[in-house]
Amino acid sequence: MKLAYILTIGSFVFLGCTKENSNNTKLKIGLLHQDKDFIELISESNSIIDPSFKYTSRNLLSETEFINHFKKAVNENDPNSRKIISRSLGFLNDTVFWNKRKYIREKISLLNYKYDLNNADQYLISNAIKNQLNIKPVNQYNLSINKSTALEGTNCLQQFKNCRDNVTAAFAFDQIQCVMAGSLGWTGLGLLLFAACEASAYYKSYVGDRTCLINYNLCLK
Repeated sequence: MKLAYILTIGSFVFLGCTKENSNNTKLKIGLLHQDKDFIELISESNSIIDPSFKYTSRNLLSETEFINHFKKAVNENDPNSRKIISRSLGFLNDTVFWNKRKYIREKISLLNYKYDLNNADQYLISNAIKNQLNIKPVNQYNLSINKSTALEGTNCLQQFKNCRDNVTAAFAFDQIQCVMAGSLGWTGLGLLLFAACEASAYYKSYVGDRTCLINYNLCLK
């Protein structure tokens, strides 16, 4: 068994233990929106999206290519696949992206431990994510598209923000849904299912990013 695989399993022990501790008192999901760890999760998820607009590659990977490279990067710590994924998502520094990915995973593990996300009201989780994104002012999205702040308040920028928020919300929600793989344990099939689920979430954000930017540019014409 490769060291990277062992370390990956180790990182999920905390998450997997939530099932064993199901008798512990969990926080009410209605408190999620004000939880510091939840707010940091949404902020970090948003930061995953931003770089792809600035350094996007013209060569769009197919879903199969992306997911295969992602799983190879995660399961085998393959340096080439790690580079391909990080560059595809707009990160010029591979370490920065993979550290962010680890941070997001750890935050979800912690939130799942506190709120038992598998059994929580999914509608309330989705609303908490969207409400947190609504707090971000529209003018801050100028940085994502390298446009002048003179565009603040325009219809195109508002449409862009709405699109970006939808992509980020879907990404964060999908990441949370992936913890359901923990019901199968964090070895063997459970771990493989989580990696596939996580890869799919990143791919959808990868495609969604580009769709938002294309629609923004069309709006300006």
